[in-house]
Amino acid sequence: MEISNLINEYTQWLKQEITFAKTGDFYEITTPFLDMNNDYIQIYTKLSDDDIYMTDDGYTLQVLLSNGLSISGKRKELLDCIVKQYGFSISKNLEISGSCSPRDFPLTKHLFVQCIMKVNDLFMVKKSTKLESIFLDDVTDFFTQKNIMASEQVSIIGKTGYSHSYDFIFARTRSHPERLCNAINNPDKSHINNAIFSWMDTKENRRPDSQLILIVNDLDKRIPDSLEKATQSYDISMIQWTERNSKKNLDLLAS
Repeated sequence: MEISNLINEYTQWLKQEITFAKTGDFYEITTPFLDMNNDYIQIYTKLSDDDIYMTDDGYTLQVLLSNGLSISGKRKELLDCIVKQYGFSISKNLEISGSCSPRDFPLTKHLFVQCIMKVNDLFMVKKSTKLESIFLDDVTDFFTQKNIMASEQVSIIGKTGYSHSYDFIFARTRSHPERLCNAINNPDKSHINNAIFSWMDTKENRRPDSQLILIVNDLDKRIPDSLEKATQSYDISMIQWTERNSKKNLDLLAS
């Protein structure tokens, strides 16, 4: 099956699964993607003649705070960096928001949902440790310890024109192709499917030998075989965090 057909099927599925309702001056848009509480991610848009305002109404960060996560210091810097990378901002009342023209709405809505999913995933507190920890920090520290060189926080335009964010990119060398890499703290079906679609779209605009590596947190729960098989079907390499020091995985990440 052609990759373009798979992308078309995915976008058609998105259209069928997204619903909306009018609430006052805003439209409430419900997506098929799940947050850390397994609720569907909802965004709110307000339309004017030449501008569309978009917000999560503060829900994303309020949920994280209610689950015991404090947002300050290095964690606040990382949060601001991620949100800005997607083109949005955080208000004093903790709303993630942004604006766009009607013409740019499809792309901006896509980026907004990706932003919320990324924040939800990165800032989910590990249950396996008493101290709060961010999985992306753990991965970055691991790279430093192993002298693994990579550029951080890159955005790449896919064939559809959508922009996709990656946590790391490993430059092409004599012995390794270009490798993009994402750290997934909560590797559930929603996050894995989203990673697959992003890669399907991105790969069309990269060198034929480019690869994707997913580093997934398996400390709290076993990764289902179905998710491993799904990534393998698209030639995506999955590194489970508990197996990060194996020779095979270190070779995969080598500079």
